[in-house]
Amino acid sequence: MDPIAYYNEHKSHYLDDLKTLCRIPSVSPAGHDPKYLDECAQTILSLCQKYDLNNTEILTYENTPPYVLGRIGDDPNKPTYILYAHHDVQPKGDTSKWLSEPFDAVERDGRLYGRGTSDDKAAISLYLSAIDSYQKAKGELPINIILLIEGEEEVGSPNLGKFLETHLSLLQSARGTLVADGMNHDSGLPTINISLRGIAIVEVEVRSLKNKVHSGLFSGPTPDPAMALSKLLGTLMDDTGRITVDGLYDDVAPLTEAQSAKLRELPFSDEEFRKQVGMLPNTQFMQREHHTLEALWHQPSLVVNAIQASSRAEASNIICDSAWARVGIRLVHAMDPQKTLKQLKTHLETHAPWGCEVVVTPEKGFCEAWSANMDDAVYTATLEALSEAFDVPAVAVGGGASIPILSSFGTHLAGKPLVLIGIEDPYSLAHGENESLNLVDYHKTVEGLIRLFDKLGTIT
Repeated sequence: MDPIAYYNEHKSHYLDDLKTLCRIPSVSPAGHDPKYLDECAQTILSLCQKYDLNNTEILTYENTPPYVLGRIGDDPNKPTYILYAHHDVQPKGDTSKWLSEPFDAVERDGRLYGRGTSDDKAAISLYLSAIDSYQKAKGELPINIILLIEGEEEVGSPNLGKFLETHLSLLQSARGTLVADGMNHDSGLPTINISLRGIAIVEVEVRSLKNKVHSGLFSGPTPDPAMALSKLLGTLMDDTGRITVDGLYDDVAPLTEAQSAKLRELPFSDEEFRKQVGMLPNTQFMQREHHTLEALWHQPSLVVNAIQASSRAEASNIICDSAWARVGIRLVHAMDPQKTLKQLKTHLETHAPWGCEVVVTPEKGFCEAWSANMDDAVYTATLEALSEAFDVPAVAVGGGASIPILSSFGTHLAGKPLVLIGIEDPYSLAHGENESLNLVDYHKTVEGLIRLFDKLGTIT
């Protein structure tokens, strides 16, 4: 029997498995109950056993969310590939903005809504569905597979390096790694991501008082740390969106004419981008000296992720004693995260308004920018498989996000191809309220993976 035909006959059954995973609130950021990470790992193990993938186990380390590690096949005459995903998710966010329960899985207008539907529990279901369909139809896979599913990607994968070192002899046997945690360039357009930006983050606190004071009694001569922080943050960027930190662009190389031409060939419009990101009608684009895709993929960016003095719930007539913000810079190729952190820290400390005290604390979870080596045949095979499944030519594009695990794989499995395929689309709202998965694209991606198994089996 044809594996794709088998999948199509049973795809509603496989989709139920994804819904089961999405109903588990396996949130990894601090402050959330870790028992759900254990529950999710156990559920994945149960699904593996359900599909006769019995050489699978849960691995735990001290103060580390559980990993799931599985082996499918050990034929020395077949190539081995790692299939990576993560089972942890972001917090639910503002529940008032969700149209259905965050930790449910609700089908609506051709999409599946719920936290983790696209980032990244769909990848787990994708792998298991393709593997089971192939084995049920043909008896065995044309490749050996190492299934690697971690539980701390959303907090920067701080222990992945240790995990890779512990299991290095096993993982080095792999011909390459497939990561289904990227984004398709558009709905219906299969995509592999061949570059991502890195990230460096600091927390900055501005203080002017030992304690809060009455704003009526003391405002005027007293420096307001919330206003001081606002002025300080305003020094980080000019009106065009260019970052004003000294030396930050020293290592940013302009695109070549060939690279710029490839960007212009991609299906894209500013109007569609505005719709995808949800920009309000009168808001202006930043970095207009660059093509929007160049600004998104190949230029650094700076964002204030969070800012706090008092809070909306506790607002009163006071001058706050301090104000705090989290500032992140996305890095492009050749930018050093440590160097960027130092430059940002120096800028913030030397631009303090009114003599206020400024404390800058770099976060540990930085990562470098990443790019793929497209010369390997694995990339060609992936593009072909996805093109056949979607019946449109797949594209290879950059990406503006950061995935720290790619640097870890690059360090420990140097020289091995790492293929990042899309599972989200621009409307998925991963990390946001109403996260969703395009179900048509999801089913076609399963078909693409089944086709890819055959192609990878022929690559030496």
